[in-house]
Amino acid sequence: GPGAKALAVDGARADRVFAHYGRGTLDLRDMTVRNGLTVATGYHVTGGACVISNGYVRLDHARVSGCLAAGEGAYGGGVTARGIAMYTSTLSGNTALGSHPDTFTAAYGGGAMAYRGQAYLYASTVTGNRATHTLSDTHGSYCTGGGIFSDLGGHAYRSTLSGNYSFGSGGGLATHGPFDIVDSTLADNTARFKGGGGVFARAFYPMQIANSTIASNSSGRPGAGIYFVGVANALSLQS
Repeated sequence: GPGAKALAVDGARADRVFAHYGRGTLDLRDMTVRNGLTVATGYHVTGGACVISNGYVRLDHARVSGCLAAGEGAYGGGVTARGIAMYTSTLSGNTALGSHPDTFTAAYGGGAMAYRGQAYLYASTVTGNRATHTLSDTHGSYCTGGGIFSDLGGHAYRSTLSGNYSFGSGGGLATHGPFDIVDSTLADNTARFKGGGGVFARAFYPMQIANSTIASNSSGRPGAGIYFVGVANALSLQS
């Protein structure tokens, strides 16, 4: 496109915007993708209300915003893909909503979910995204990764994750693999009832956070900034 401010592909909360069934990489460059919607009824799951991919998604000077995925399982409010790479891009105001009155629900990655792969952020912003559930549902829920959920870790460089919310764990970021964070900021994120307001990490290989700021995050359990589970001494903090 001609730029994220000049072109918006808008789903008007009627359907998903992009569905990519190939195994390669879907590139979205210099555009905004917004207001996508996917709702699964019954005992079904869904995700990727703005972009869903069977392969990989690369955002380059792009913006994904205002997307809603809802179902018994909601996996990736804005983007769902095997792996995600962001370059000077923004994920904002997206929601993964667990919704079912008669059973347990799960919401992963309000902004994006990388399943069976990694998430890479370079000079990018993840803000105002939510992983939550319908509060009137009384059977319980598992919510994690308000901003991003990554199955196998990844890397954030010169990036900001702020103002994201998870009803459960990992307000800013949740990862089940080593996720290196360098020259980045995680601030004002919330994990309401569990740990990891800024970062929830389950890693069994070395992970480092360097030259970064983790501040003003909150959680319902210990680990408001970082909640780390895995091999002892695998997390390293530098500068």
